[in-house]
Amino acid sequence: MTSRSRIVRYVVLASFLLPIPCLAMAPPTDSLAVDLAEHEWTHRLVLVFAPTEDHPALAEQMAMWSAERNGFEERKLRIYRLVGTGSGRFYRQPDAEGQPISETSARGLRERFGVPTDAFVVILVGLDGTEKKRHPEPLATDDLFATIDAMPMRRAEMRKENRGHQ
Repeated sequence: MTSRSRIVRYVVLASFLLPIPCLAMAPPTDSLAVDLAEHEWTHRLVLVFAPTEDHPALAEQMAMWSAERNGFEERKLRIYRLVGTGSGRFYRQPDAEGQPISETSARGLRERFGVPTDAFVVILVGLDGTEKKRHPEPLATDDLFATIDAMPMRRAEMRKENRGHQ
């Protein structure tokens, strides 16, 4: 075998083997890498942090919102549920099947918002990507919607919707 054919053989072999470590480091394809900036000016976010999956406040919070599909849609709300040190799910609607988010993303959100792993906290993030409200217990739907409806951007949306229905 000539040195040229040996080189070609190694290059071909390397092209198959080099992607393997990269694939091992990549997050599972069924989990989302979260970048909250992707939601700016499109969605308001509610981040629900809980220490454990079976925390009573977490179940209470999700049940409280489950019948509010229309209200969540009108207000362009999306939910991130973050549990413990690295578990999380993204919900387009409170009664929908959540999509898993990567552990790195879940930890990053907890760090970004400074939420201890043993705390239950609900955080509302506005269309501009900034924190608007932080609540240490389940947040009543009426309170959530009243907070959003008092915001200038939401008031403009409601005026626009009312003009469209006249």
